[in-house]
Amino acid sequence: MKKVFINGKFLLLLMLVVISIAGCTKYPDPAVINETYGADTATAAQRKVLVISIDGATGSEIKTIAPPNITALQQHGKYTYNVHLDPNKNTDAASWATMLNGVSYSHHLISDSSFQLDLNTNGNFEGAIPYFPDFFNFIYQTKGNYKTALISPWSQLVNNFNDADFSYAVMNDAVVKDSAIAILKRESALGAIVLDFNEVEVAGLAGSFSASDAGYKAAILNADGYVGNVMDALRARPNYNKENWLVIVTTNHGGSSANPKPGFAVYSNPSLSEQEVRKIGFNSVQFTGTSTYATLPNTVYNFNNDFTIQLDVLMPAAPNNYPTFFGNKTQLNGGAVPGFSFIIDYGTTWTFNTTSGSKFQVASNRTMVDGTWHTITATFTNNVITTYTDGIYQGKGTIPSGANFNGPDPLAIGNQPSAEGAPGSSIPVNVHNIEIFNIALDSATIRKNICLQDITQHPYYSNLIDFWPCDDAVGISMSNTINLQNNFFIQGGGLWSSMSTNIPCSVVPDAGAVSFTTPSIVASNADVVPNMLYWLQIKQKDVGANIDGSGWLVNFEKEIYGL
Repeated sequence: MKKVFINGKFLLLLMLVVISIAGCTKYPDPAVINETYGADTATAAQRKVLVISIDGATGSEIKTIAPPNITALQQHGKYTYNVHLDPNKNTDAASWATMLNGVSYSHHLISDSSFQLDLNTNGNFEGAIPYFPDFFNFIYQTKGNYKTALISPWSQLVNNFNDADFSYAVMNDAVVKDSAIAILKRESALGAIVLDFNEVEVAGLAGSFSASDAGYKAAILNADGYVGNVMDALRARPNYNKENWLVIVTTNHGGSSANPKPGFAVYSNPSLSEQEVRKIGFNSVQFTGTSTYATLPNTVYNFNNDFTIQLDVLMPAAPNNYPTFFGNKTQLNGGAVPGFSFIIDYGTTWTFNTTSGSKFQVASNRTMVDGTWHTITATFTNNVITTYTDGIYQGKGTIPSGANFNGPDPLAIGNQPSAEGAPGSSIPVNVHNIEIFNIALDSATIRKNICLQDITQHPYYSNLIDFWPCDDAVGISMSNTINLQNNFFIQGGGLWSSMSTNIPCSVVPDAGAVSFTTPSIVASNADVVPNMLYWLQIKQKDVGANIDGSGWLVNFEKEIYGL
């Protein structure tokens, strides 16, 4: 049976040829002070990485138990007890694939211990066989003087990530610890080592994933003891004073594969001060041009029945021509193409657009493009479309015979390359609180609830069939909190950023977001690889790395470089 994760050493030459000819999606590199790759200079301490995963360790329970060795690492580290779960898959295999490849499940499509592609996924799989080199491959490409190691009791993991120089499938966690100590003592050229302790997850499955469960707590403390043993061996290396180790202690996921919980992560180095990282304020993605947009994986609605669609939008700049910014229709005047779209049609106002042989529109007259947040609403009932801006009635129109809102294209945010409008039509737009109801809300309800801060308190919450807060702050999807399998997927490398104090009226202000002095960071498993690459001064673009995670350690360069 063909394995998905092919040994990168045999594919390296082919990959380099393909990359040089065809190119690949480019992701922005962080602006670092000394971004180089290859061998370290003779005077600089060699940067190296140790990663330890304590599988099944839930962040909240680690916080409650406060294991002594992990707590000691936090004193010189950035840490969190709330590692973001993948909105699609958090099985053992999916989580480990994300940790070692730096991409989420929706890209690598690995879900079970066979490590084979999940071709039945409901994600954005489009037929091309995905191949994402693992972190060991990146080191092999750029740091030939470094040796790498992977040690785990899980043989499938070791067999499928086989680019490490030393790949050991061992009996249990104690042997993982002993093997790690032996390699740290023996291999002076060791540059990266990944350890997997899985007995915490085993203990949780035998009892419960709670600090109050004696077996689970004992397993966590035992694993923490192993962390201490490994750290002692690391510091005892003969050349330790000439090495600069980043130590990452984390988990594949908290809880079990069947019932995952947010995990924890510690990124530790003597240069770092103690700080818990967290999401700061409201975070958003700006969809710009025709290259950054988001789509649903499937067309799942019957928009010819009663509905209400409402969303908050921010448009900071004037449009180019008359772009669409939301909808499922990609041809403005295509009489044979069904669907609908929200477009900017008359400079700074929005229009509901559909077609029935010719275009049919319901225009508005309230300014939208002014750099502040606005709430737009469209309702449909009794064959009539009614529109509102900020709860204020804008207009209505009777849909002509033959109009069909159910387009062949998926519902999308932003202006897709094939979307309607004049060639090159675009407008930068941020979105928040996309709501779809299966009824047409009345004007009084719309006006009263546009600034509602808790959607569960909406008087028609039982009629809300989909809700995307669009405030994930991490990853390539916008999670649906009603229909958990119906998430928007961000295309084109859109990046999350804190909006500081420029927030919709439905967002609770965060005092920490008044300035940008404290970065907004939502850690995820996909961040392990980009932060390892950053630490080792390996440029993502130089190794063909298409990574979903964030190398957020770049925010702390003043500490790292002692500035």
